[in-house]
Amino acid sequence: MRSREFSPPTRHRTLDATTVGRTLATDVVSYQRLGFGSTARPPPWPIPEDDFLGFCGTVYQAFKEAVDGLAGSDQDLFLADVRILDVLIQIGHSSATARKAEEYGLTLDVGPHAATYYRPDWGHLAIQHRVALARGSSIRSRVRRIKRRIGANPGVPLLRRLIGQTGPTALVVGHLSPMLEAYSVRQGWFVDNLDFATLWMDHDDRPLPPSLLDAIDTCAAKIVRACGDLGGEISIDDLKYAWIKRLQTLAGLTAGIQETVRPAGVLLGAGAPPFYRVLALANKRRGVPVIGTQHGHNAGHIVNDIICYNDYAVCTEYLCESTAAMHSAIDRAEIAVVPKVREITFSVIPNRWNNLRSRSATTRKKTTGKTAMIVGYNHSFRRAPTDVALFFSPRLDVELRMAKVLMSNGYDVIYKAHPEAPNEVDAIMRSSCQRVVRQPFIHIIDESDLLIFSYVSTTTFGEALMTETPIVVLEIEGQCWNASERVSLDSRCAWVKARLTNGLEIVFDPADLANAAMEAPMRRSDEYARRYLIPAGDIR
Repeated sequence: MRSREFSPPTRHRTLDATTVGRTLATDVVSYQRLGFGSTARPPPWPIPEDDFLGFCGTVYQAFKEAVDGLAGSDQDLFLADVRILDVLIQIGHSSATARKAEEYGLTLDVGPHAATYYRPDWGHLAIQHRVALARGSSIRSRVRRIKRRIGANPGVPLLRRLIGQTGPTALVVGHLSPMLEAYSVRQGWFVDNLDFATLWMDHDDRPLPPSLLDAIDTCAAKIVRACGDLGGEISIDDLKYAWIKRLQTLAGLTAGIQETVRPAGVLLGAGAPPFYRVLALANKRRGVPVIGTQHGHNAGHIVNDIICYNDYAVCTEYLCESTAAMHSAIDRAEIAVVPKVREITFSVIPNRWNNLRSRSATTRKKTTGKTAMIVGYNHSFRRAPTDVALFFSPRLDVELRMAKVLMSNGYDVIYKAHPEAPNEVDAIMRSSCQRVVRQPFIHIIDESDLLIFSYVSTTTFGEALMTETPIVVLEIEGQCWNASERVSLDSRCAWVKARLTNGLEIVFDPADLANAAMEAPMRRSDEYARRYLIPAGDIR
């Protein structure tokens, strides 16, 4: 695969350093506590988007270079704990935010969610894998394993599902998605999972070889320098201590996995923690196929996930919903920051989820009112490097302003809160909406005449494209799209142009939103759904 150096273009104006005497909310809890929302707006965020994305790019590039410099099982072990990068990015960003806030005369209100990164506990980070594995040894986790085995093999007699070991057995790690389920049925695999805690406790932590210690030294030094360039500070001694301890735990787990019976395959669900990735990589090295799938909806972005090697570098085969979606995934693999020598094939597999979605698209009731639904961001305390301004503060601010514009144009506004959004989001958004709902999107689509997306890297956007409901999308300058997908999306969605200014503020023209709301009903082509979401090529 061809890899690229991540170097984001300079396009966003930096913060006006004359801003003084304001308080900065660090998460949704402090955002509500400070009264931002209905009338007051937060001050500009002190770390501009270009600076943040440049920092993230340097961190991931350092990790990629370290992975490329390793070989064999050492490379697998280092690659398994890619999640530590996100933690280090959040800690670095938080440290830089605190320093810049002081420089600009801003008071920092550290909320309970953000405190994890503003006041990092390196000792806890070091034993995080140990704690997770030890927790897995409970009776409850063993019962959960049996329940998952029963649910994953619906065509197998109940007794065999309770006992296990019937025919070629595949191990599922993480969520068994409809695509993975369809793949296992096609292969004739019995699906089971492992008790990771037992595998690890038989071996406990293991010392690391010199090659891994050198890789940690080099990579940690680059990350600490990058944090300093951003304006923050990370203790290199604390970082290396935590990283080494985490990998020592994973090394012990690897030893236990190598003694297990070789499975027929490994089904890798999205969001799998590092010890699940250890299982996948250890078996991949034994010649076992590792099958992964796309998660959510990529929504036409060609580089919206610079860490897509979370999946690509672990799998031997990657499943997609359609031929067009497969080609888009291949495009991403060609330009993403992925380790070398990680070969992967891409394929398409029909599954029951597509059929359920296609049926819901044709059976929905038609509404007659003037109701707009804003599909909300998850508003976690993380600042994500996978798209422009994916952070709670600018997203809450722009969602509130969009709601007010829609209401002023005669719409009843529903806010669809993300299922993982903190409860404080509900109270904040009620100030500008008629209603806040948390039900699954597919159950409330009938209640809206217009759907508003401030971002598209969400499963809900794919669900929306399967319906006939008009869609408006906020497009921020700097987003990078797959040209082919964008043409199809243009025939389905109305767009509102936006840009970033004064640090991290998302600016749009209210008239553009009003015009897009009027234009959206005329854009109802199902071309995108037919090409990218339904393998059969039609909506039944």
